[in-house]
Amino acid sequence: MEERGIDPKTRRRVERFAAQIARDPGDAYAYVNMGLWWHWLEHYAKAIDHHDIAIQLDPRFAYARCARASLLATCPDPRFRSGVSAVRDATAALGIASETNRLATNWKRRMYLGALAAALAERGDFDAAVRTQRETLPFCITRTNENVANVRIAQFQGGQALRAATGLIRSGVSRARGG
Repeated sequence: MEERGIDPKTRRRVERFAAQIARDPGDAYAYVNMGLWWHWLEHYAKAIDHHDIAIQLDPRFAYARCARASLLATCPDPRFRSGVSAVRDATAALGIASETNRLATNWKRRMYLGALAAALAERGDFDAAVRTQRETLPFCITRTNENVANVRIAQFQGGQALRAATGLIRSGVSRARGG
């Protein structure tokens, strides 16, 4: 791996996902995890490419759709933003996650709803973004979660979209945890 400025821990993770992909090019989980790492490293084109492949491999992979929606909605680089595509992905992700019982934890409900709220804001539908972000409040189990949700609500009420260089998804996914 020739990427400069990548710390050893990150290099090992990216190499691990690359090895998983080499062993099984049909492993959608490896692609979405690699995409998340590229997103966190702010390599947005690589991140989108990996999310695209994960979704091509498994069109009902809710976590992959949510991850791509997060990038499309919040990326600080306008070349990689698309409110229309982000809303489509976030809506599909939320629907699939609901149908497949993947919304069993508070953090997952907040993540899927938060991605949809950010996507709606990026599309310019701030009223819907506020309503959707408010839906996360019952799932905020800490004051920090609640404060984050309220800051986003105020931001959307002010007509501002959300910008987050590393997106809204804070962890990778495994088959055991589901997507």
